Amino acid sequence: MNKIPEWRTRQLYIDFMLKEAGWDFDTNVEEECPVHYIPTESQVGFVDYILRGRTGKIIAVIEAKKTSVDPRVGRNQAKLYVDCIE
Repeated sequence: MNKIPEWRTRQLYIDFMLKEAGWDFDTNVEEECPVHYIPTESQVGFVDYILRGRTGKIIAVIEAKKTSVDPRVGRNQAKLYVDCIE
């Protein structure tokens, strides 16, 4: 498997697919958003993408990982972020 780093995965795949789906990075997509009170030593994490609906409410959280990482790792991390945001 080709090991693409996370930043490149975001650039090649996620950013592209979000734009293709009609998401606007200037209005309803936030990147690298801090999340507080996560169960780590620093108690701070960063959500790779937050998607907001028309009312500004968060409707989705996306966690990016490099291509060599099991997608379940990202899913678990995204769930942790959602629980902390909620």
